[in-house]
Amino acid sequence: FTLTNRSEMKFPVLLGRKLLRRRFLVDVSAHNLSFELKQGSH
Repeated sequence: FTLTNRSEMKFPVLLGRKLLRRRFLVDVSAHNLSFELKQGSH
């Protein structure tokens, strides 16, 4: 976690690569998956 106040930011928690290592597979070709795509934008 970070000591920076993230209450006003879009993502309140940051996860580092050391935490994710050997536990998760990250598809780097995908992005903005937490937001709905506007119709016709893909």
